[in-house]
Amino acid sequence: MTVLTLQPDSSTGLDTLILSSSPTTNYYNQTFIAVGEDNSASNHVTRSLLKFSGLSAIPVGSTIISAVLNLTVVTDLTSNTRTMHAYRLLHAWTHTAVTWNTYDGSNAWPGGAGAFGSSDCEQTDIGNVSVSSSPSGTVTINLTSSGVQDWINGLLANNGILLKVDTEQDDRTDYASCENSTAANRPQLVVTYIELGGWGPAITPSSFIF
Repeated sequence: MTVLTLQPDSSTGLDTLILSSSPTTNYYNQTFIAVGEDNSASNHVTRSLLKFSGLSAIPVGSTIISAVLNLTVVTDLTSNTRTMHAYRLLHAWTHTAVTWNTYDGSNAWPGGAGAFGSSDCEQTDIGNVSVSSSPSGTVTINLTSSGVQDWINGLLANNGILLKVDTEQDDRTDYASCENSTAANRPQLVVTYIELGGWGPAITPSSFIF
C-alpha cells in the first residue's frame, strides 16, 4: 500500500476562486479560495477550482483505495450550515486567467457562467461534506476512489474539481490556498493506492505539482 500526499506551494499549485460579482476578474494569486455566498454582500457567489496534477505520479493500473481532500478554514463569513460538494470538471481551464465567465480569460464556459453547466462539470459529486455555520480548523472531503481511479487510468481527463455549496446564500467560507504563507494550511490531497503488480512502500512526496 502506498500513500501519496500532495500539498503544493504557489510555484506549482493550481487553485483559484471565481466570483459572480466580479465575473471577468481572475483571482489565482490570492492567499485563499472561497466557497459560498458572502452574507455581507448581495449576489456575491463564490466557487473554487483545484487541480492536483501530481496524481500523474500514480502508475496507470494502480488501485485507488481512498482519497481525502483537506482544506484549512481561514475566514468564516457564513451564518448557515451547508453541504459543500466536489464535482469533477469536464473542461480544461487556465489557472492564471480563469474567471466566472470564462475558462481562459477570453472563451466562455460552454455550460454558462460559473462553471457549473453539464458540459463544464459533472452534475453528481465525487465527495461532499457538511460545513457548519461556524467552521474552523480543517474541513475534510472524502472523495470516491472511483472518481480518482478514472483520472489515473485515463478514463476522464484530470481537469480538477469545482467546489460548490448547495444553496449559495449567506454561507461563504474561505480556505487557505496554495499561495498561503503557512505550508501546512495549503490544500492537501492524500491518496492511498495499491500499485499494479504488488504492494509498494509508503511514500509522502513534498513537492508534487497541484
